[in-house]
Amino acid sequence: MDSLQLNVLLLALGALQGIFLFALLYKKRSALPGYIFLAAYIGVLLLQVSMKIADKLWLMTHINPLYSFSYQLPFLYGPLMYLFIGRITNSRQASAKDALHFLPAIIFIGLFIFGNPYETVPAIFLPLFHTFWAMALQLTSLAIYHVLALKMLKQFRASNTGILKLPQRKWLQQLTTSSLVISSVVAVVICLMYYNHPHWSNVRFGFVALTIFIYWISYKAWSQPELFTIIHGSGEQNVTIHIPVLSVHLPPKKYSNSGLCDETMLHVIKAFKTKMQEDKLYLEPELTIDTLALAIACSRHHLSQALNEKMGRSFYDCVNHYRVEEAKILLADASRAAYKITSIAYDAGFNSISTFNDVFKKNTGVTPSQYRKNVCMKDMKRQRV
Repeated sequence: MDSLQLNVLLLALGALQGIFLFALLYKKRSALPGYIFLAAYIGVLLLQVSMKIADKLWLMTHINPLYSFSYQLPFLYGPLMYLFIGRITNSRQASAKDALHFLPAIIFIGLFIFGNPYETVPAIFLPLFHTFWAMALQLTSLAIYHVLALKMLKQFRASNTGILKLPQRKWLQQLTTSSLVISSVVAVVICLMYYNHPHWSNVRFGFVALTIFIYWISYKAWSQPELFTIIHGSGEQNVTIHIPVLSVHLPPKKYSNSGLCDETMLHVIKAFKTKMQEDKLYLEPELTIDTLALAIACSRHHLSQALNEKMGRSFYDCVNHYRVEEAKILLADASRAAYKITSIAYDAGFNSISTFNDVFKKNTGVTPSQYRKNVCMKDMKRQRV
């Protein structure tokens, strides 16, 4: 196997893994704010890798505008990472103005699609397309956007908000820093390949950094799936009642002023059970009491009151009960015997393996692994009989 074949093989492995990673992130786009930008980022990586796998002559003959534009893809990495970090930390909201961040890329691709820039662009601007000037602009763009993203992460840590846990914050910082390094390597390799063509052919192995980057993100998603989800607090606040000194008071009823009658509470409970049993909303890891209250057309306060008074549980206890029952079914499923406990937890709607273990044991008296073992032993006994 020569160096070209080895390079294509390594890039192909990255492209294949990148497809699965893109599908995972795209699926999470509605549950996780900003992950649509990370999915788009992976999509650009895939396009970059694909352009280096396909035959160069075929690309130049059939889709030359796209092939030529692939030299300008580093202009996209910075804005996408910046928008991803900004959205996931709630530092900024997505808007139509975000398109301005992609203006350089839009201009370049327009020039390649609607005309030959080497013929239509004044000679003074030609160095901006494939030489060291282009690399300098790309590196400048990458540096500015990634530094801004790191600055947002720093401000987010200083705000001490609980939306993201410490491991997630560290992961986002590692991702942003790695993105800066990898995308800068790509910009340099593109320039060197073009400027020194046909010499220095082995510099193309620099694109393997994209494969390594894709596999690293995939490994994080597999080994620490909690990094790819936002774990919210319970949303339940303890109410402290201050009783004046030397006064006699009867314990006040928690929902005494709500005006919610028994009949209405039963209606709310019925709607809640329908959403859980038929629509299986508990499978949504990011399900909150506000979201569910909206789904069953009642207020958050009334839903909380109905669950507490009629079911004797808080919202999260009720939802986790259904998740545990789902997990028990999955753990007993012979076709899922090879699945990891972590996978079962996320399939059942939990967004944290530690929470899953605690809630499962609280509801069943045993850990998930012990429960699976007990089920297997029962099956073996039945088979003997």
